[in-house]
Amino acid sequence: MAAAAKRYTEESLLGMDKKANKAVMAMTGAGVGVGFAPVMVDVAVLMAAMGGGVVSIGTCYDMRLTKEDAAELIKEFFKAAGMTFSMVFAGQKITASILKSNPVTYVPTMIADAAMCGTIAFAVGETSKKYFRRLASGKTVSKNDMKKWMTEGKKNGKSIAKEYAEQQAKDIGK
Repeated sequence: MAAAAKRYTEESLLGMDKKANKAVMAMTGAGVGVGFAPVMVDVAVLMAAMGGGVVSIGTCYDMRLTKEDAAELIKEFFKAAGMTFSMVFAGQKITASILKSNPVTYVPTMIADAAMCGTIAFAVGETSKKYFRRLASGKTVSKNDMKKWMTEGKKNGKSIAKEYAEQQAKDIGK
């Protein structure tokens, strides 16, 4: 996407940020929920949930996207984040799938996988928020910006997603 034609006031952008923050947290919660899904079903559902979240976040900044546009943008975020970022995510998903198939390791792995899915959803959500805010400000976004945002999002999302996952596991155990 190119720089947005419209430029908004800082006050307008702050209002958009509040809406986007809610969308990011909803996306994180959905990511955590997906991690509790059966083996390998969760990857496709996670991508769909993140696509819907990116569309919602874009809407907060008056950007209209299709789910296909969102999927392409998510791919750009992962490409910008780099091969290591993507391979670590893929490796964690494969390991979780293997460990989820064992009844002894199922519960702790399910919680860890849910936290990891939530962390990735948070990273994509935060990157989307910053991406669309930058466009709404009439500025451009570089690959380095996206890489930095994905890395920060992953770092900042870990504790949030872990807390969500632990709470959801308690709720399931009731």
